[in-house]
Amino acid sequence: MTKKIFLDTNIFLRFFVADDLKSHTETANLFLRFKVGKLIPYTSNMVMSELIYVLIKIYKQPKQEVLNKISTLLKIRNLILIEKTNTHAALELYQNLNIKLGDCLIATQIPKGVVLCTYDEDFKKVPGLISKRPHEII
Repeated sequence: MTKKIFLDTNIFLRFFVADDLKSHTETANLFLRFKVGKLIPYTSNMVMSELIYVLIKIYKQPKQEVLNKISTLLKIRNLILIEKTNTHAALELYQNLNIKLGDCLIATQIPKGVVLCTYDEDFKKVPGLISKRPHEII
């Protein structure tokens, strides 16, 4: 059975920014698994929004360069883009857990049976959510 993997913002950042060789290599290997169909990738518009913001505002990358990267991302084999968010559930997580609202919104987007791939340890606080780093998946 092919594993279903939801990609968090920091996975794309580590791949594109390549400021840490180990995490860049891990994410590149993960993307290779998608290319050959060994894993089914999921992500969301929320993740895309965060990614665009961070690349442009924090890493000062040109807008057109970032849009080209996003266009490439959207062509990943079998990519499933989640658009639905459970805002009420996200606000409840935000109230009860000490994690960012954006992460709570993302947590509500991950379908049952899909593993979250992230470097963010805060997701481990979300009940019922399975999160792993790339090296634990590949």
